[in-house]
Amino acid sequence: MTAEPRASLATIALLADLRPPDLEQLERKCTWQRCDAGELILGQDDRGNDVIFVVAGRLKVQLFSASGQQVIFREIEAGDMLGELSAIDDKPRSASVLAATDSLIARLTAEAFWQLLDQHRTVRVVMLRKLVATIRDLSERVFEVSTLKARGRVRAHLLRLAQQAGVSRNQAEIRPVPVQSDMADQLATHREAVSREMSALIRGGILRREAEFLLVRDVRRLEILVEAQKAE
Repeated sequence: MTAEPRASLATIALLADLRPPDLEQLERKCTWQRCDAGELILGQDDRGNDVIFVVAGRLKVQLFSASGQQVIFREIEAGDMLGELSAIDDKPRSASVLAATDSLIARLTAEAFWQLLDQHRTVRVVMLRKLVATIRDLSERVFEVSTLKARGRVRAHLLRLAQQAGVSRNQAEIRPVPVQSDMADQLATHREAVSREMSALIRGGILRREAEFLLVRDVRRLEILVEAQKAE
């Protein structure tokens, strides 16, 4: 653990509207931690209710079934946060969290988090919208797993990543390039199915692999493919 007294929470989306003095006060309440890639940050079913702000790097949220099977749930980029559910309901952690890359995080106690929500309406509004967005996203993913074959789930996932990355002139750059084995875990399929579908999309001119990113060359065509599969 390394103290980072000069690190800033200015890039955290939840806190974007805080005035600089309020942000600095919050930073002093945090415990700062550097994490190596692969380091366990939270364990599934752990007690503890700190909220964690991801200042730099990327974290991986994963679940383990009773048989020990790993399921990668999602990745959390710099600027986002996690742990708010346990801070709100004081229940054990619902998933394990690892550092996908070398990362810098800031931990805020549940008590300080509640004070933040009490004192700043804008933060409460953003928090509520974040929770609603999470519910909508989970509902969509449950629908996809329940109704789409592996091919459709891969397409829908790539479309979601493209939209999150930002679409410009019908194209999007997904950074970093998605790891196929991680995608397979997230989509309840196997790596070969992911590889097969991504190769088909490349041959069809919808995707192109670059060294540092995956280019979606025609987002609208990908949308049409996903919509067609959902309609089947």
